[in-house]
Formats: sequence, structure tokens, C-alpha cells
Amino acid sequence: MLYRRAAGDCSWSEALGRTYSVLNNCPGSSVESERSFAADVVLHLVYLAGLFTFAVVLGIITDDIGTHVDKVRRGNHPVIEQNHTVVLNWNQQTLPVLQQIAKARHESGGTMFNVPIVVLADKDKDEMDDQVVEELEGTNLRVMTRSGNPAKPSEQKRASVATADTVVLMWPSDLSPADASAQQAAVLAALKTAGGVAGQKIVVQSAGQEVGEYDAVQMAVDLARSSTGSHDVASLATAGNERINQIIAQVANQPGLEDVFADLLEYEERDVTERGAEFYLSTVPEHLEGRPFREVRRSFPDSVVVGWISPDNDKLHLNSRDTTLVPGNAQLVFVAGGSTEQQALPEPYEVNNVRLGGRRGKHLPPRNITMLCFSAEAAASALKSLVEFTTRGSTITIICESPDTEALTALKRRGLKLNVVNGNPSSRTILESKASRLQQANTVVLCGLEHREQAAADMQVVASVLQLQKLASEHKKRKQPLAVVATLNSPATEDVLWHTTLSFYAEQRAAAAAEAEAAALRKQGSGRKVVQSPEEAAAAAAAGVQPAVSLHLLRPDELMSGMLTQVGPG
Repeated sequence: MLYRRAAGDCSWSEALGRTYSVLNNCPGSSVESERSFAADVVLHLVYLAGLFTFAVVLGIITDDIGTHVDKVRRGNHPVIEQNHTVVLNWNQQTLPVLQQIAKARHESGGTMFNVPIVVLADKDKDEMDDQVVEELEGTNLRVMTRSGNPAKPSEQKRASVATADTVVLMWPSDLSPADASAQQAAVLAALKTAGGVAGQKIVVQSAGQEVGEYDAVQMAVDLARSSTGSHDVASLATAGNERINQIIAQVANQPGLEDVFADLLEYEERDVTERGAEFYLSTVPEHLEGRPFREVRRSFPDSVVVGWISPDNDKLHLNSRDTTLVPGNAQLVFVAGGSTEQQALPEPYEVNNVRLGGRRGKHLPPRNITMLCFSAEAAASALKSLVEFTTRGSTITIICESPDTEALTALKRRGLKLNVVNGNPSSRTILESKASRLQQANTVVLCGLEHREQAAADMQVVASVLQLQKLASEHKKRKQPLAVVATLNSPATEDVLWHTTLSFYAEQRAAAAAEAEAAALRKQGSGRKVVQSPEEAAAAAAAGVQPAVSLHLLRPDELMSGMLTQVGPG
């Protein structure tokens, strides 16, 4: 109407058509060459109104589409996948497992874990998504999360468990041992009910002997294995402290083994052309069932068979006698550069007998080991593993507040000397006392921090290392650096420790060089004969300084998650 009045001599139909074409920016429409200035202004206003309306409608549609896409992405609807990997339950090793899977995928050039990973846990989905995005930033691993109770068959469908190639059942650490055992048993029973694809692999994370009195999980594992060939079940004790304590004990007796364990158990960020060395599990081939271990290990030219897992009780047999017969359905344990290097020969290859020199069964030299245990409850399990791997003639001193001396003493075996000291392992007075035996110690083990918050545990390790570094530097008769074995949760803390110890060592060298140079200058100034110049004396003094401590640091979650990842399929 405004355009008709502004144009003057214009019919209603002409005015309506003109404004409609300008409003919707129809092809051929133009706001130029109008009959009057007023009509020109009206058409420009109509054009702007149309542009604004289009922008508003486009914004509404875009926002609506984005909302629906976000709902689909964050939704809890069932995934539609096949031959994928499903992780059930959530604990502190879930994210490290995903990181190890991402590294394995990168190391294999995308041939391993080339399908999405689905995580199903009784946890808020948004919270899981945020943590996964933060931890896996920079990787190309696709992870989908679903919230639900893994023990319910109806909620297992959200992760398409029945069509998965591998199911990793994590230990529910937020539950009591009895409830966690019952939950895992219920999950395994539900998996058996669901059936699953032929050869579906189920990897069960357990807490080992720490929860051995609750046998529901073992019964459920046996039930799943009784299926008619549908499930291949492996159980690994990586959730509790048993396995990591065994690793710590071996590193305490042979410092440097932590690098070997890291290389074997963890996937590293290698280039695709580099070869790694990881553990793999594979069922013994039919033609090798019941044959001696000697023949079995000689049937794999591209990998090393280091042992096997019994199908009856999941017992691990490492470096078995050559005459031991490997039973059918046993899981062979390999060290190989990839999952494709486990092809067995039709017949074992022949090798010449090698006669080793030296006394058979030669032991490691005895060691003096001091344990700084920050939890009386954890002292027994840590000491048990250390006693198991420590050679005869060694002395173990454990410092702990309010220790159960009787229980700890009962763990001592023949050939070892055990000293139990009641005191705070952070106390300088205790550490300087003769009872701590720090001056005689080859190794100090920090333990009992697993029940603290991760940041607090790492801070305690840093504080203890600083204490030990200072004390060891004051022991003038020490011939070797004091080996400090500890576990850490954060790589940033590891960087701090390495920087701290290297800086302290550099300061010691500089102080020794300055003192030697000053002494040489005084001698030179007095007119006495000088064998070395001040510069040479300073260099010699600096070279004679040894580090106060050597660090042997372990990352338990990465090591244990690496073991779980390697048990899974490639």
C-alpha cells in the first residue's frame, strides 16, 4: 500500500508484484529507476526487511540443525558398529588404555584398531566426552561414549556388544571388592547371554590375589569359556597393586629395568617405519597342542615365545622347561614387533645346542634396600613382592608409621635380613638415623602412595627425592648414586624431578670445580710447584663428582593399560 501511494499511478496488482519480488530478491528484480524518490525509499526499506527476515530464518534453521546434530553426538542411542572394540566400566586406567590404543593405531599405520572404540560406563556421558577429548587431543582415534550399566543386557545393546570383536571389562574400582567382583560376574553372564560374534575376545581386568576370596569373577570367566567356541576370555590382574609391586621389586634389584618394562609393556609414539617390541597373546595352534615348550618356541621365526597361560586357571608360565608340554587352548605369550608376526611354522626349526659358561643359576649380588612406606596398610603387599625378587644375602629395611611388625616379619624368607623401623618416612631425623641404613643402601623404594590423590602422591615423591638427594650427597663414602625407585602419575612431575636432579648435579660439579680451582690458585700464589693448572684442576674435580641419586620412575597406569591393550587384538 505504501509503495502504491508513493508510486502514484500504480495498480494494486503491479504494486504487490513489485514489492514481493524485491522482498524475496527474485531474479530480475531491481530497486533502481523508480517513478519517484518516495517509491525508491519504500523499495529499499522492503529490500532491507527481506534481507533481515532471511537472516533470521537462516539463523533459526542453522541453530536447529546444530542442536539436533549435538543431540545425536551426545545422545545415548545405540551405536551401529561391527567388529569394534568395547570398553566396559570406567576407572583411572580407562583413559590410559585409550591413549595406548591411539598409540598402537599410530604405530601400526592405522592397521590396528581401525574401527571406533565404544566406552560404556555407569557415568555421566558429557563428563566422559570431555575427558576423552582432553586426553586424546591430537590423535585420530574415534571414541564414542555411552552411559549405562554394563551389567544390564538392555544397556549393553547401546554399545553393540554382541557385534564387537573385543570387549575389555575394566575393574570397577569405585565399588568395594565384593561388589566389584559381583558386578564383573554379572557383566560376563550378560555377555554370555548376548552370544557375540564367533571368536569374540573378552579381556577381564582383575585385582589379582588382593580380591582372591571373591571368586565370582573366576566362576563367570569359566562360564564364558564354556560357550561353544563363541568367546575367547583372558584375565589380567592389572587393577590392584600386585602386578605393579612385582615390577617395582624387580627394578629395585636391577635398576634400569624400568626402561625394559616401558618398552615391552607400553606402545610408544614411534614412526610407522620403526619396529616396537610388545607382548601379544595368541591361542596355541592345533598342530602344536600337547608338544614340548622347546618345539613350540622354535615354531615362530619372527617372534619370541616367552611363556603361556594355562586354560584351566589362568596361571602364567614364563620360561617353562623345554620338556613341559603346552596344553591345548593355552594362550601363548609373545614378544613381537607386531600382531602379524605370530605365524607358526609347520614344524619347529632346528638349532645347535649351546653350552653356557659359568655357574648355573648364578644370582644377582646382594643389595641393601630401604623402603619408605607411607601407608601401613600397603606395607605388607609391597614387602611381599620385594622379598620374592630379592636375592639371598640382601638386607631390606622398611620405614613406616605404626607398622604391623609381626605381619611384616612373617613375610621374611630364609637368606634375607629384615629391619622394621617405626617412624615417619618423611622425617629427616628418621632418615638420618642408623636404623634407616641409608648410608649402606643401594636402593630406596617409595611405596604406599597409591591411596592418595594423584597430585598429593606426586608431591610426596618430589619431596622425598629432594630429601634423599641431599642426604646422599652428604655420604662421602658412597661409591655409586643412590637408586630411587618410585611411581608417578603425571609426566609433568617426572620432568620436574629430572630437571631438579640434573640441576643439583650441575651445582655439585660447579662447586667442586670452584673449590679445586681456588686451591690451585692459592698453591700457585704461594710459589709451590703446581702439577695441574687451575683450569685442569677444576675440570678434574668436576669429573670426579658423581650424581647423588639416580631416578628410576614408573608410570603404573600406563604400564598396566599397555598390558591390557596388548592382550586385545590388533
